[in-house]
Amino acid sequence: MPTIEGFWIRNYRKLKQVAIGSSFQQTTVAMDDSAFQPYQLSPFTLFVGASGAGKTTLLDVFSLLSEVLVQGTETAFAKRGGYSSLVSRGAEGEAITIGIEFRASADPRPLSYIVSFESGKGRAPIVSNEAILYRADAKHPSNTMLLFLQNGIKNTRHVAPWAGMRLDELQRIKNTDSKHLALESLGKFEDYVDVFQLRQMLINWTCPTMELDLSVGLSPMAIPRNKNEARAAFLLEQIKAMEKKHPFDFEEALPFVAKHLPDVESIHINKTESGSMLLRFKNKFFDEPFNAHEVSPGLLRLFAYSLFLEDSIPYPFIGFDSIDDNLDERYCQALISQIYSHIDNITSTQFLTTANSPYLIDQVDPNDVWILEQTPDGFTSVFRASDDLAMRNVNMQEMPPDTRWYTDHVNRPY
Repeated sequence: MPTIEGFWIRNYRKLKQVAIGSSFQQTTVAMDDSAFQPYQLSPFTLFVGASGAGKTTLLDVFSLLSEVLVQGTETAFAKRGGYSSLVSRGAEGEAITIGIEFRASADPRPLSYIVSFESGKGRAPIVSNEAILYRADAKHPSNTMLLFLQNGIKNTRHVAPWAGMRLDELQRIKNTDSKHLALESLGKFEDYVDVFQLRQMLINWTCPTMELDLSVGLSPMAIPRNKNEARAAFLLEQIKAMEKKHPFDFEEALPFVAKHLPDVESIHINKTESGSMLLRFKNKFFDEPFNAHEVSPGLLRLFAYSLFLEDSIPYPFIGFDSIDDNLDERYCQALISQIYSHIDNITSTQFLTTANSPYLIDQVDPNDVWILEQTPDGFTSVFRASDDLAMRNVNMQEMPPDTRWYTDHVNRPY
């Protein structure tokens, strides 16, 4: 499957300089650093750390790239308060740079995508540099540059055309203006298979918010509302979107979703005469099903995640922020088990997630967990949990399968 194997970020809010996965540069001072080799991110990566450590910011980097691809720099940056609100403190005159190590199934060589954004006084943010290249490997002794655009003073342009590329197509990519990404144009040509897949992955990035009253619109209208209904019913919209996406087999997915919800035997979605929806859960301990407003927020949240995971046309790249909110230990176990099962069976989705609950973190492979901590200067440092265990001389191979590795051995005070 196409996979982002690593990425690095420079000067984006608290992420002044971080590198993760195959981009990771080990900075820990140790006599023997053999246990700290960079490695490729798996399809599931979990970021943990205290509030304010930069977990949500890290996911927002991919939201920014996705929005710049679709809308351009002005809209994407303005939505976040402008360039000055995003650039790290003390780096106001520097560029915000994002690098991605990407490997598509079509080519064994990793592809690097690097983009820098800058903004001068009174200027809208621009794409100052953009590059795409294949990394050197055993068969290829040097990097192969596919694209280099510099929208600054030097005005340098380089695009490596394929044999059948027309002159006007080549010129259009070279003439990409400074408020848009050349990846958007180059990535539309399927002849560049790897670049095409990277664009598809970024442009289809989804990071849904779950901070909503999930029961709104899913229960009898007579139920009083204590929360602001203007916040919208995310779950209701998700169900409607799934029905539209799968008009013939959506109902058939509900039994598969139900099997991942503890104590739930079946799920029913009934439409009233007025066109509203009634969501009901049949609990194995009771004869009558419960309406949405009668079940816990954790169950509704788990149901929302399960809908994503049981989608027969899966999203290629998903971010879940605070995935553990309102989930107790059983729900955490059920969710992580479903995510790993999805990865094993679907093999076409990559997840970036954040969490704080030890209940959830203990269920995840420590190789898939990255810890974010605030450094004395207020910025963020990142390291892999399995490296932390190695420094503590903890050998996971010698522990029983049900070991609470995070709770018992890492136990950071978040």
